[in-house]
Amino acid sequence: MSSNTIRLIACRIYSLLFAAFGMLLMGGGLMLLYWSAYGAPAEVRLQLSETPLPMDLATFFALVGVVCVFIGGAHAALSILACLGRVWPMVAGTTCWALLIVPSLIRPEASPGSHKSQIIMLGTLAVLTVVALTPRIVSSVRVTPHTARDQPA
Repeated sequence: MSSNTIRLIACRIYSLLFAAFGMLLMGGGLMLLYWSAYGAPAEVRLQLSETPLPMDLATFFALVGVVCVFIGGAHAALSILACLGRVWPMVAGTTCWALLIVPSLIRPEASPGSHKSQIIMLGTLAVLTVVALTPRIVSSVRVTPHTARDQPA
C-alpha cells in the first residue's frame, strides 16, 4: 500500500467519525429546538424542574439547540473536507477536541464519569491525524543515496 492510500484511509475514517458526531449533534439540536417551540415531554420537564436554570426552559432549549446545530454543521463541513483527503481539517478538529477535553482531564471533578470515552475519542482522533500526517512528513525528508563516485577522491 502506498503512503497516499494510507493517508486517504485515515482521512476517510476520520471523516466518517466526524460526520456521525455531526449528525448526532444536529439531530439533538433540532430536537431541542422542537422542544423549545412545542414544549418538552413531561418526563424531561419533571427532571429539569429540580435543576436551577439561569433562564426559562424554552429559552434554554433554544439556546442549546442552536449551539448544537452550529457545532454539528462545523463537524459536517470538516468531515467533507477530510473525506476529500485534506489533512488540515483533521488537525483543526483534533486540536479543537483536545482544547475541549484536556481541561476536564486535568480537573476530573468537573465532569465525573466521562473520562474513558473522552480519552478514547481524543486518542482515536489523534492517531488518525498522525497517520494522515506521517506520509507528508516522511516525503518531505528526502534521502539521497550516496554512491562511490559522489565521494571526493
